[in-house]
Amino acid sequence: QRLALRQVFEIRLCPPLGAGVGIGDVLGSGIGRGIRHLSYSNQGGRPDGVQVMVNRGHVYVGHMFSDGVTILDAADPRRLKPVGFYTAGTNTRTHHLQVSGDVMLLANGANIIAMQSYDNLRGYFENALVDSITNRKKFRSGLSIHDISKPGEMREIAFLEIPGFGINRLWWTGGRYAYVSAHFDGFTDHILCIVDLQNITKPEIVSRWWLPGMNRAAGEKPTAPQGKRYALHHMITAGNRGYAAWRDGGFTVHDISDAHNPKLLSHINWSPPYPGGTHTPLPLPGRKLALVADEANAEKCAKGTFCTFVVDLRAEEKPVTIATLPTPKEREYILAIARHNIPVACVAAGIIALVVSVARLVLPQSNEVAGGLTGIAVGCVFFGLAWLIRRGTVPPSW
Repeated sequence: QRLALRQVFEIRLCPPLGAGVGIGDVLGSGIGRGIRHLSYSNQGGRPDGVQVMVNRGHVYVGHMFSDGVTILDAADPRRLKPVGFYTAGTNTRTHHLQVSGDVMLLANGANIIAMQSYDNLRGYFENALVDSITNRKKFRSGLSIHDISKPGEMREIAFLEIPGFGINRLWWTGGRYAYVSAHFDGFTDHILCIVDLQNITKPEIVSRWWLPGMNRAAGEKPTAPQGKRYALHHMITAGNRGYAAWRDGGFTVHDISDAHNPKLLSHINWSPPYPGGTHTPLPLPGRKLALVADEANAEKCAKGTFCTFVVDLRAEEKPVTIATLPTPKEREYILAIARHNIPVACVAAGIIALVVSVARLVLPQSNEVAGGLTGIAVGCVFFGLAWLIRRGTVPPSW
């Protein structure tokens, strides 16, 4: 069955290795220490979950292909119950969301898979977005804002239209500004835009930033080599600094103290010699480091090994890679796609960082689904509970 299960795990303080916690402490055929499996949900029969946020005892799951958001009642995390589904319309993907208090920001954009011409997975990662859409359909593009003060309901209170193919990711922790990866007409792919939310019902774009060569309408010449995709996956902020991942375009650090004029401090790109696919930047400002994960996008290491890099930011204008995280040894890792996200979890004992790898490494018992690729992505951690998306399906054409 092509099911992506909403997995719920309880995070406990991890005992030292050899302390008697067995492999079966997660699941019958899983691997883990200090984590206890609590429950799962099939998300109302929609297997393609991407982002998850929790508010007032409810879980909100954004979908990659199902054109909507599933709402789960999680009052008892051992018995998750689907209680609602929100859609912005056919062919409108709402896969990424951010929640603070009782307000949700939701990405709206083209359901790329329904409009693309790729004949395999790599086609998506090796071409500019604007050159890959050959079957354009009607969809909604922009940022919607929702009141979720009534559990299980999503009431739209504002919509910011962004002409183009829409939003890929957004970062917002409840402050005045949201940092959005969006495509605008005239550009080759997703770029950075900063949205002012001072008046939550009237959001306003106050600035945009992109890598050279992305503004095709302005006559900029492309700088991405053939087979490479330069596009903002997303930016994560810490204080007055923004850290951005640009797929094959590398990693940038910005001064965002003036939201109307974000300034580039540095740009580093390790592709080549590494394959690229820079996906998630996790800043550790107290240590003047960043962990930067590259998203592997070819099976069986067809493009080489994709790594998670440790970047020294003591001199922000001259970032230096000083290490890569080790490749797991517990499974035939070469069969998997590899690292994807680096979420941060706040636990009673402090901060932990989880490097999330694709599927066969963690929950191998039912990964042979149609299409072949599955994975685990951490959505969030609340009060010691980790809410994980298990991606159990991809488009049949892939």
